[in-house]
Amino acid sequence: MSEIIFHGSRSDEDMIVYVRYHGEPWIKEHCYFVKYGDDIPSVIPEYENVSYLGIIYSSLTKLPKLPSKLQWLYCPINKLVSLPKLPDTLLRIDCSNNQLTELPKKLPPNLEYLYCPNNQITSIPKLPDSVKTICFERNNVSNFPNVPQNISMITCHHNKIKYFPVFFPNTLTYLYTDYYEYSKY
Repeated sequence: MSEIIFHGSRSDEDMIVYVRYHGEPWIKEHCYFVKYGDDIPSVIPEYENVSYLGIIYSSLTKLPKLPSKLQWLYCPINKLVSLPKLPDTLLRIDCSNNQLTELPKKLPPNLEYLYCPNNQITSIPKLPDSVKTICFERNNVSNFPNVPQNISMITCHHNKIKYFPVFFPNTLTYLYTDYYEYSKY
């Protein structure tokens, strides 16, 4: 498994890129500098085999084509206005604190964790049955999404939602809305 973490720099001209290779018995790291506007996959030769991708504190408004084996996408605190097509292997997404107005219509079939607060999202697409956690507070969502039967956590306060389902699945352990907070613990 390898992971790539892009971290914005003090200038708007480049990003620092850390590539970690996980192997026995150590972690080997490489560091690259990527100029804004460069094609990220062509700058990093092993990009297609990455399972964790973190892009943080950058001025990027869009992401490159994502690696086909990606399991975690961590892209908070950027200026993203959209997300690219998401690979079916994706399990976790954190796209918080961006400028997204929508999420992809088709979410990955095995997605477990969707964290997208502090954007401008107006609706949540159909959630796969595998989703256990969804956090979409501080957006512009007006309709509460249909939730999977496995859901355990929902945070959706500071939206435009006025009506909620009467019943939630028994697996729900935490719900936080503008009107109500529920915890089984």
